[in-house]
Amino acid sequence: MWPLPKIQYEQICIAMSHADANIAWISPSSNHLILKSYTTIGWHGSFRTLTKELDNFVSTHKLRNALLNSALSAPLIHEQLLRLSTASPSTDEVAIPALKKMLWDYRYLHTLDDGQSLFYLCGISRPALFSQQLLAQKTKLHLMNITSSYMALIQAYRTLFGHAFRRSQLALDLITHNYALEKSIANDSIARLLKIDPALNLDMRDHKISLLTMIGLFNQERK
Repeated sequence: MWPLPKIQYEQICIAMSHADANIAWISPSSNHLILKSYTTIGWHGSFRTLTKELDNFVSTHKLRNALLNSALSAPLIHEQLLRLSTASPSTDEVAIPALKKMLWDYRYLHTLDDGQSLFYLCGISRPALFSQQLLAQKTKLHLMNITSSYMALIQAYRTLFGHAFRRSQLALDLITHNYALEKSIANDSIARLLKIDPALNLDMRDHKISLLTMIGLFNQERK
């Protein structure tokens, strides 16, 4: 038998929309993460383009057999907010028709003023899931985690606050910023979590959401 390839415990994080994909190589240090490389590609739904560009990234940085974490946003996945009369619903109460043929999950966000509870739902079709598995296979990476970009943002928020995280404060920030959670996080806060090589020359205003997504992806996998 051929020996199995040795896993590289380096992490590639990719945040994908229907048009663009942001790819990052992130490594941990003693008290923050290090962004070693970062690129944005326009793939516009072309799996061949995405595979080629990711493969080039992996080859350039000698990251074969590294770990891959993916975050997807709509319309690559289905996602929505759902109001329910209970904070502990059964699966049947959450299972809306749009999720019927998908793999899906949900998370409680907070209680509303009228006593109802708000949940975040996301689902992925089996073909979309398979495409992520195939992407990892073709680029010789080990797929560790697939989530939504929004859940990755929430994880970045939790990471920022650490032991001081409170769900009540998360609720206030969600409501205050109309659920655009990234608006509640200052650019300076990103520097506390992620050290960016100056040679990358990233404009934080343009890449804030993507970088927060990467931080959330990395820490979500570690959870």
